[in-house]
Amino acid sequence: MNEKILAVDLDNTLIKTDMSFETLVYVIKNNPLLILKVLSILIFQGKSFAKKCLFENSNIDISDIQINQDIIGFIKKNKKKYNKVILISGSRHEIVRKFFEYTDIFDDYHGSDDNINLVGTNKINFINSNYNQIAFDYIGDSKKDIPIWKYCGHALVVSRDSLLSKLNDSNISVEIISQNYEPTLNDFFYSLRVHHWIKNSLIFIPMFLAHEITQLNIIILILAFISYSLIASSVYILNDLIDKKFDSLHITKKYRPIANGKIQIANALSYAAIILVIGLLLSLNVNTNFFLLTLSYFIIAVSYSIYLKDIIYLDLVMLAIFFITRILAGGFAIDISISKWFVLLNLP
Repeated sequence: MNEKILAVDLDNTLIKTDMSFETLVYVIKNNPLLILKVLSILIFQGKSFAKKCLFENSNIDISDIQINQDIIGFIKKNKKKYNKVILISGSRHEIVRKFFEYTDIFDDYHGSDDNINLVGTNKINFINSNYNQIAFDYIGDSKKDIPIWKYCGHALVVSRDSLLSKLNDSNISVEIISQNYEPTLNDFFYSLRVHHWIKNSLIFIPMFLAHEITQLNIIILILAFISYSLIASSVYILNDLIDKKFDSLHITKKYRPIANGKIQIANALSYAAIILVIGLLLSLNVNTNFFLLTLSYFIIAVSYSIYLKDIIYLDLVMLAIFFITRILAGGFAIDISISKWFVLLNLP
């Protein structure tokens, strides 16, 4: 038997997601106020303690997590070549243990704890100290794994094109074990639900009804329309993250980029944050009242996604509020007063 071990990463390697972000989404859905505590821990105590807080406040059924069968197949085919096959990850050791037990294919497992975050060179040092400097191969997926592959002299890769270009620059021999999907521009725009932006054209109604159709008002309302649409799209993305498990089982929603895994949670959160910030900055350039309204809309819409849509009858009330909010936004944008009678008569 070869005196070598095979070390396998967990996040985006053995599984097709990142457990840190899975626990984060769970907390956002079930205890959103806890995010403030997690952020403070991240800032003052570090990533490992933040991961611990997320894990302790989440209860994810790992049977719902998609296993990368390419990795399982590679391990089964090559297990006899190695002295041991270990699962080692930057995720909390409690999470790693669950996948160790669930897959029943590894000889040992290791994860981050209060003392060490098992990423990059920390993994190299940990494996060397715990396995008597034995040679090892490593399967990973991240740029952070490049120092490990340099140490091994060979890269077993779950790849994306961006990672392969980095590895080519590092002159490391590469064996691709599995190919991660690279999200396309079409996936990005689909996640924004651009086809739903037509609903935000209600913003223009106050201008037409007040007969205030001026070049300046049109320009302001176009800016308001883009701002409102971007903020709404950030809510759509967050909603898709929250409903990811249920959407993946739905006959049509399972084809959404987040539900089917084409867009990873980390990328989706980045998209949502970026377009939310852009949308709010644009709303500030409209006027303060419009900014406050769009900010309020975002908070209410996220609350709807997390809690309110499951409450009978309140669901209909919230949809009516979203309808009216678009009209109010148009009035706020160009300083046109909208009567309460108009609002009441136009409730859907």
